[in-house]
Amino acid sequence: MKHMKKKRLGTVRRFFTVVWERKTPRLLLLLSGALLTAAVIAAICLFSQGVTAQNNAKTMAEAYNKAVFSQTPSAKTPLAQGSEPVATTQPEPTPITIEGYQVIGMLKISKISAELPVIATTDEKALEVSVCYYQGPMPNKAGNLVITGHNFSSGAHFGRLNELEEGDDVTMSTPDGNIYRYTVYEKQEIKPDNVAALDDVEGDHELTLMTYTSHGNRRLLARCAMQEND
Repeated sequence: MKHMKKKRLGTVRRFFTVVWERKTPRLLLLLSGALLTAAVIAAICLFSQGVTAQNNAKTMAEAYNKAVFSQTPSAKTPLAQGSEPVATTQPEPTPITIEGYQVIGMLKISKISAELPVIATTDEKALEVSVCYYQGPMPNKAGNLVITGHNFSSGAHFGRLNELEEGDDVTMSTPDGNIYRYTVYEKQEIKPDNVAALDDVEGDHELTLMTYTSHGNRRLLARCAMQEND
């Protein structure tokens, strides 16, 4: 009797062993396929978010430009290239309200074909529309203006910020029509909690563009200095 039970038990074990050996490769293949599919879907979703964000910024930019150009001619005189920064006593330009957001200016980066309205506050919802003011004074006052934006995989917003190099031009215009020109002089990666590094600048009138790196564990800074007289 005991011999028969052992024989049956051995048969059952052999059966499941054969099934496992035959099924395991298939199971692993199915699992690998499922993970790959999930990764592809996630990548498509992230890319789609970037496309949507780019369209959001484009729509806001068109509305911003229309609002600025509709103002009186006296409010549309640009700051000539190479001119001195305006005095610190000049009043802050009045933001323009577009689709419920306060917009303090327009950021243009020719190198990466970016024309991005700068929203006055930073939060997740606003960052899905365009780049946002993070800290610092407006360009007409001494200090370091920091603008932050998402690093979208589609290249939208600051998704191509890593392509900037020393000597590249950046402009920041304000609703009063003034245009401030900057030159990139340094790129730097910092830890996310290294807030003090944002104020580690070389000049009196600076602009810092900030995003996260592709891995998300570092911040990428593009430091820009306001152009001076030739």
